[in-house]
Amino acid sequence: MKKVIIAGLLLVLSGCSSQFMYNNLDWMIHWYLDDYIDLNKGQRKLFDEQFSIWHGWHRNEELAKYVAQLEQARGLIAEDKMTKADVDQQFNEARNHWIILRNRIAPDLIDIAVTLSDEQVADLFSAMSKENQKEQEKLDELYAKSEQKRIEKRQNDIEENLEEWMGRLTSEQKTIIKRYVGQFRPNWQNWLVYQRHIQSEARKLFDTRNANADFQSQLLQLMTNPESYRHKELNENSEFNSALFSDLTWEVLQTITPKQRAELLDTIDDYIDDFSDLRKG
Repeated sequence: MKKVIIAGLLLVLSGCSSQFMYNNLDWMIHWYLDDYIDLNKGQRKLFDEQFSIWHGWHRNEELAKYVAQLEQARGLIAEDKMTKADVDQQFNEARNHWIILRNRIAPDLIDIAVTLSDEQVADLFSAMSKENQKEQEKLDELYAKSEQKRIEKRQNDIEENLEEWMGRLTSEQKTIIKRYVGQFRPNWQNWLVYQRHIQSEARKLFDTRNANADFQSQLLQLMTNPESYRHKELNENSEFNSALFSDLTWEVLQTITPKQRAELLDTIDDYIDDFSDLRKG
């Protein structure tokens, strides 16, 4: 079920043909879901009814929050008043958008989850297991490389991410990034361990659902509070890396050139226009 939420969020935030994608999320998510589970006619009808409600809620309430956040950030950047606390706030608000979406959709997904047959449940977790295996193979391939190669890849990823927002980076900015990248704590394997753990807990719930009067409330707790299933190292590394990336972003912003500032403002304007258009339908 988490895959539905993730797919929806990714499509909502996509910058490519965003209005078309947003207005056609229903069939796109069906296409995505087919890789994990084959819903029957009744389940698809129920999903479509719920999705229509989610979509309307998100269009009418959440998109305005995205626009408001971007407009606030734009004003601070345009006037060169962005503080380190503002950078932290922007990242925190972005994470909060995801939590709001997750918590709004999860209860309705429970209504669909209780209709799944044993065969559908088995297919769903089998597909997740195969996906985990693919991710593990990618990680094994990554860790087969030297630490220096992994650091170089992280640097390239961060540079590409920032350049999508503000254009070509200066040599000074690349030096700043290089100073940070070696400090990030590897956390990919921890995330995969956590993913397998929470899926295992979900599978246990489904296996006992016929004899468990609290199945729905326990499944809802798992879906809306997945952080409780993370182990200490994952949490510590995630918090450390998030804070470090915020520091990196702040330091890069202190060196922004007039051309980059204009590029960044244009990029933000594009997102504001996209989300504003999506609100109109």
